[in-house]
Amino acid sequence: ICPNGTYFDHPGLCVPCGVGTFSAHNGGDGPPWPTACSPCVPGKYNIQLGADACLDCPVCLPHPPVLLSLIPSLLVF
Repeated sequence: ICPNGTYFDHPGLCVPCGVGTFSAHNGGDGPPWPTACSPCVPGKYNIQLGADACLDCPVCLPHPPVLLSLIPSLLVF
């Protein structure tokens, strides 16, 4: 029985979900257990292994490429 945040690997191991994925299957539900984790949908993220849910993305932070494109204009002396 694999707990939330893991998936069932064919050799019979419970493997933690990777960063950016999750598994919320309740192990007590019985087979079939998930054989892969689900990716976070757009607007959600997680940065930890073994997540059972994804978090909402912060809405007030610009996407890193946008932020990086602003840096040259901020360095005007």
